[in-house]
Amino acid sequence: MTSPVFWTTSFRQPHFNAPIGAVPGIQHVPLSGKLKDHFSYLIDQQHRFLLIGIIILVMAAVFTLSGETSERYHGVVYRAEEPKRFWWDVVLYFLAGLFFIGVHLYLNSN
Repeated sequence: MTSPVFWTTSFRQPHFNAPIGAVPGIQHVPLSGKLKDHFSYLIDQQHRFLLIGIIILVMAAVFTLSGETSERYHGVVYRAEEPKRFWWDVVLYFLAGLFFIGVHLYLNSN
């Protein structure tokens, strides 16, 4: 009887008899029922722009309520220190969210 092979001969990488993405030692439990339906609805290609738009709108609301927003190459912009830049960033987030929701409505208007 031969012993099981735990290492491949090329590059000495571990070899597992599991599907791609599976973590050894953790049992994979597939989604079922309503939860699976909700995830498949959100990830469906027809609704990707809606999901992106909603995420961006939620980000804009969180930035508005917290009083700080992140900006590329500048770090964090605070409402009390730089109000013009802060509100400009928040308005751009809202417009980007509305743009993606508009794209979703345009593509699914059939």
